[in-house]
Amino acid sequence: MLALLMFVTTVQAETEPSQDTSPAPASSYSQTNRAGTRYLYAPTAIPLEKGTGYFSQKVLVMSSVAYGLTDNISVLGGTPLPITIWALSTGEFDALMAIGAVKVGYQVAPQAYIGGGVEAFTVAGEVFGIGFVNGTVGNLDSNLTLGLGHGFWVGAGSGFTPVVLAGQHRVGERVALISENWTAILDGEFYALTTGGARIIADRLAVDMALMGLVLDGEFLVSPIPWVDFTWHFGG
Repeated sequence: MLALLMFVTTVQAETEPSQDTSPAPASSYSQTNRAGTRYLYAPTAIPLEKGTGYFSQKVLVMSSVAYGLTDNISVLGGTPLPITIWALSTGEFDALMAIGAVKVGYQVAPQAYIGGGVEAFTVAGEVFGIGFVNGTVGNLDSNLTLGLGHGFWVGAGSGFTPVVLAGQHRVGERVALISENWTAILDGEFYALTTGGARIIADRLAVDMALMGLVLDGEFLVSPIPWVDFTWHFGG
């Protein structure tokens, strides 16, 4: 959370009114941060440009592809490839898992965006997911996003309502700091997931490395599993 205070200060300094109202304001770096439209998992409200997208491999398990249908609307689909390959090869189709999402984002002022969308998962015939709205200030190099979601489970009614606060700040040509924090109250209990780490930026490749902390039953626990994400960007 301390890192987010640094992000707020930086973003405020970088969001003075300008004449640039493009979906992705020009970067002061020679290398564009193509991954600036998302954090470790949650999206910003900055949209993908039409015809651009990325392939992401998260924690060596979940594989997904996102694509900008227009300058304001993008879609995403994915599956945990190891489990899917095993399920298809053995006929254990109940183990098949998939993810699908639609995201919209609009620029409403210089370096200010609003957005929203829905993301759904299917596991063993069950469908659950989350709808969300969010707002972002900043640009592809440094931004801060506040999001509000509402979980659902088809056939079982609504679920939790998480709040997400996330930010990223580019500190060099190849490196950005990144933090993503989720909080929710479920069945009267407070839960939180906080992450912090770094993003390595190349021409079309981005590598995210972060540590995760959990608040469960009033106790703070450090996850022994680090977050690692490899993303290849295409188009544009």
